[in-house]
Amino acid sequence: MVENTNKTYRPTPTTTLEEHIMDCNIPKNEAEWWARKEIKHLRKQIAELEANAEPHNMPSGLVHKTYHQMVVEKLESQVSELKTFTDELIQIADEESVKNIILKYK
Repeated sequence: MVENTNKTYRPTPTTTLEEHIMDCNIPKNEAEWWARKEIKHLRKQIAELEANAEPHNMPSGLVHKTYHQMVVEKLESQVSELKTFTDELIQIADEESVKNIILKYK
């Protein structure tokens, strides 16, 4: 009878891999040093974005807004202000030509 010599191994847990990459005392190849530097850089960026984000109430509880959400909300607010301003200008304008110019760009 032939014995099966193919052994299957469990994958290395991600926490162990992370510890290996982040520990400066463990020798690494060039790719691992690059990965370590990139992980640190991305974590720093995430921390900065989270620090600058305002809390946002959602059904799941209090969470941070993403940078994209904050930009979209700011732009929506600015568009709303511009629409209000344009409407006020139309009401104030006496001359038909001024109204036409404003309506052209509305």
